[in-house]
Amino acid sequence: MLFGIGIVFDYSLSALVFNKVPFKSEILWALALVVFLFGLLRAVRRWQGIKDMRNFKGFSKHFKTSGITTQYAVISTILELIFMLFIGTIALMFFMEYADIAYPILAVTGFVFVESIVYLLLRVKNGDGFGIGVNKEVVAYFNREMKLYYFTGLKVVEIHSELIHFKYNKNLSLFLPTAAIKKEDVQDFKAHLIETLSDKNVYIDESFRKWE
Repeated sequence: MLFGIGIVFDYSLSALVFNKVPFKSEILWALALVVFLFGLLRAVRRWQGIKDMRNFKGFSKHFKTSGITTQYAVISTILELIFMLFIGTIALMFFMEYADIAYPILAVTGFVFVESIVYLLLRVKNGDGFGIGVNKEVVAYFNREMKLYYFTGLKVVEIHSELIHFKYNKNLSLFLPTAAIKKEDVQDFKAHLIETLSDKNVYIDESFRKWE
């Protein structure tokens, strides 16, 4: 977008004059391709996470995400959509006279926008693809991206600043927000995790045992 603005309004940066750069169209398409690949990677990770949570048959317990966590994900996605809509509008308003500038921006923005709209509709529904799953090897959490908390190397489970703190060997720490779990599911989740870890060499801190 900034490169396109520099070309249209003939801006310069130090000795670089954007409008005089050779292969401007090719550079813009290359930049658009890079942004597209990042968007595609995010989409693949997001939809793979939803698929894994839906299809994973080995969960001994599955908990839906809390209302506040769902609201956070929905609001974040809406803000992303507003930003993308703004980018698309700018491209349409200022760049359509320069089709080789407008098309790569619109193509990438359109792809990411449509994918995010579909994701938003599913996120509002808060189906089985979102939540926290527990089995004998891992706690899996999917809200906007998949996070896995394996029990291999796990030494301590405690509560720290409204986060479930998983402390591992070699000073590795992972965190799961307590707000992700519904209030009515806290006792069930806590009891089930303690039971799952009972035959493993993991210390359950009092802060976790007293968490409500």
